[in-house]
Amino acid sequence: MARHDASIRKALPDQSDLKAHREHCSVEPRLLAAIGCELGQQVRIERDQEERGLYTVSETNPDARNVVRMGVTGRERLGTSDVFAGVIDSQVPNPTLSEAAAERNDEFIERLDDDGLRTGLIAIAPHGGDIERHTDEQAELLASALTASC
Repeated sequence: MARHDASIRKALPDQSDLKAHREHCSVEPRLLAAIGCELGQQVRIERDQEERGLYTVSETNPDARNVVRMGVTGRERLGTSDVFAGVIDSQVPNPTLSEAAAERNDEFIERLDDDGLRTGLIAIAPHGGDIERHTDEQAELLASALTASC
């Protein structure tokens, strides 16, 4: 997992996707490469210890070094409509934390809960594909494939 300082700036006039989707951002390509991520993946953006959120990199921008751009509603998710100095992080959920520690630290986690006794499967895209593109379609495809094999 890689972290890097970033300048969080306003969406450019032609970045309508960022203005329409509060969970999207654009990242300068060298910065994206520096944290080991690619277009379409999720990143964590931190304004400070208290304000952080997950964003999908919906586009890259040939911008000044270390620039992340988002619309006003994207910045408001982090407690301000202003531009700010922040951090971009490739670690989205924290795989090392217990649920109690995640709750105490206001962290993101994902869990697979399998008691080995059930035969069912739930595949969900809780944000309808808005956080990670196409997860809604992937969940539907999985459901279709499993139904066809029964």
